[in-house]
Amino acid sequence: MFQKALKAYRTGHIQSARHLLIEFLQGEPQNAQAWYWLGETTADVDKKRLAFEHALQLKPNYAEARAALAQLQQQHIRTTLDLWQIELTDLYAEAKA
Repeated sequence: MFQKALKAYRTGHIQSARHLLIEFLQGEPQNAQAWYWLGETTADVDKKRLAFEHALQLKPNYAEARAALAQLQQQHIRTTLDLWQIELTDLYAEAKA
């Protein structure tokens, strides 16, 4: 079933892949690869993070999961900095007015 999920993912059937991975993980909850791929099948940042972190708990040296988690953290930092920049710009404009 895991290979079927990967094939579905690689052919663009993301939701099918997600459902297959969830079903697979019910029988093999300790499969780090399946947790990593589950993270890849969702757009929800919190769900991605949890799946990648779970994969790393199971397999601490899992490079793909570590890289994916680092990328999520970078995106979060960029978004936070962008929001701060907007807030500072607004505050500066208010102070000048």
